Amino acid sequence: MINNKCVALALVAAVLGGFGVGLHGQAPPGIPSVPVRPMVPPFTPVPPAVSPDYGQYAYFSAGPSPYSDTELRRSIQNQMAADTFLRRFGIHVEVRDGVAVLTGTADTWQDYMRAEADAYAAGVSVVDNRLRVRFG
Repeated sequence: MINNKCVALALVAAVLGGFGVGLHGQAPPGIPSVPVRPMVPPFTPVPPAVSPDYGQYAYFSAGPSPYSDTELRRSIQNQMAADTFLRRFGIHVEVRDGVAVLTGTADTWQDYMRAEADAYAAGVSVVDNRLRVRFG
């Protein structure tokens, strides 16, 4: 039994010790004395681009809406009434200067998001969604 333990300890010491060379005796790898040439890319670098003009793709126009606030409010209410997935209990719509303000309580998060989507679909460019969610 003693021989087996001694042999096992001798093997472990030989493996960990590196057969006479310990970890403390190793020198760090040296820095090559040969100068290294800087890397040159195989292509010509592209100069930084000028910020693109998204004017032709603008979704929000800063100008006044062609529709009156009452027309927009009526359009939003019609859109919500036509939406079969929206339970519209407790959702109130008010439009001020082209901005739709949704107040009240939505039953679920789905109703919260659908009410906002319906307002955008009705033609409003800005929606202020102040709905509270009853059942999350």
